[in-house]
Parts: sequence; structure tokens; C-alpha cells
Amino acid sequence: MALTVMLFTRTEFSVAKDIRCTMASRSSIAILGNTSMTVGTALVPLVYVKTINATVPFWASLASYVLIGEVINRCSKIAMAVGFVGVAVIAFSPYVLDEDIAQPKGFYGIDNPATANVIGCSMILVSSCAQGLVTTSTRMMQSEHWSKILFYYSIVAVFATSLIFLIQGKFHVIFDYNGQQFLWIFISSAFNMAALICKVISSQNEKSGVVAIFRNVGIVYAGFLDYFMFDQTLNWLEWIGVCIIIVTTISLTMHLLFAKEEADEKKLKDIERDPKMASITQAQ
Repeated sequence: MALTVMLFTRTEFSVAKDIRCTMASRSSIAILGNTSMTVGTALVPLVYVKTINATVPFWASLASYVLIGEVINRCSKIAMAVGFVGVAVIAFSPYVLDEDIAQPKGFYGIDNPATANVIGCSMILVSSCAQGLVTTSTRMMQSEHWSKILFYYSIVAVFATSLIFLIQGKFHVIFDYNGQQFLWIFISSAFNMAALICKVISSQNEKSGVVAIFRNVGIVYAGFLDYFMFDQTLNWLEWIGVCIIIVTTISLTMHLLFAKEEADEKKLKDIERDPKMASITQAQ
């Protein structure tokens, strides 16, 4: 899809010299993050995955501050903290209400609970850090079209996946799915591509820490999909966590919109005071 968009929009395949390293690093780190998430999810209960993965806004803010000097405001910091609380409420609700918690079956023979927890939590933490770096590196490539970023990421992803299958000798697994499974794979891939496009565009146009905060809404969507598609209802504590995330996200969105309106009004007043500012604004 990314290649088709590049051809349709006549986007050049060449990457500027000053961001080639950033492009390669972003693609490699994204693969590392996805792989770490897969391994970690297979080793530890989902409660750990949700909670540790909710630290992505912190890592994104830290990376953007160190690499490009971006600082998020107080409102965004509060939203980050409150959003983490909402995720933690959802994640730990089974423990609080003494519900059954699904235990993973292990991964590559790692079935000792203590070992699995250490390795699994470490993998999820690596994945969270990687996601923060990916968001920031995307922010550093604002001049590039989103299709080019996803195109080069796809090349690295295909190469890495093929290499893993080649080492394991499991290329035949690709053809073991039936027609219905291939249909669901196609549908999920289409939704995943749409999500990647939105994520890249938003990361290019907003601060990394702020973009990462909105990731928590995915947990809310998952809860509603579980209810409508699998008839799985949330408990009362999970509903509290969902409400916290929704209110936090809406509040942050309104704050960003009002802040943008104020900035635009200030810019217009500056132009009225000094006509030379109009040419400067147009150049920007």
C-alpha cells in the first residue's frame, strides 16, 4: 500500500542524507519493539503487559527531550500520569476482585514462573522504550511523506521476518492457514496499516509525548470490541479505568485545541501589529 501511494503521489524513493540514519534506526527499532512485545506477551500475564506498556508516553517524552529538545506542558504531564492510573486500574482489577487470570503457556521452553516474569517484563519494557523512540524518530522526519517512512519500514520488516523463518525452517507455516483465516489476516492487516498511517502522520505533527498518551484509548476500544464481538463484559473497576482514560483523553484534546486557537489568534495579532510578520508566517 505504501508503495502504491508513493507511485501515485510521485514521491521520490531517495532519502535525504541527514535523515538516512534516522530512517534506518526507526525501522530497526520498530522491529525490535514488535518482537519484544510478542515474546513478552507470551511469558507474562496481560496485567503486566498493559501496565508496563502504559509507560510509553514517558519514554517518548524522554526521547523527544534528549534528541530534539521538545518539552511537553504541565497539562500533558498530568494527562500522562492520570492516563497511567486509568490503565493500572484496568490491569489490576482482576487481582482486586479476585477473578481468574489467564496465565501464558510459556515461550521456547521458558515455563518457570519466576524466570518467565523477569524475561517477559524485561521484553515488554524494551518494547515500550522502543515505541517511544519510534514516535520520536518519526517526529524527526517531518519533511518526509508518510508513505516513504512506512515503505522502508515494510522492507526491513519483510527482511527480518523472512530471516527468522529461514533460520527456523518454518516457511511452510505461511501456507497452513485456511481461507477464513487468510480473510481475517487481510482484514486485520488493513486495519493495522490504517493505524500505522495515522500514527506516523500524528507523530510528525504533534509532540511525541502527547501522541503517545492517546495510545491508552486503544484499551477502551478493545473493551468495547470484546463486549460486542465476544460477549465479554467489563467489571465495575474496569469501567472506572475506562472512564478515567476517556475523560483524560477528551480533556487533553480540548486543551490542545484551545491552545492552538490561542496561538493562532496571537499570531494574527502579531501580523496586524507588524505586517512583516505576514511574509515570515507564509515562509514558515
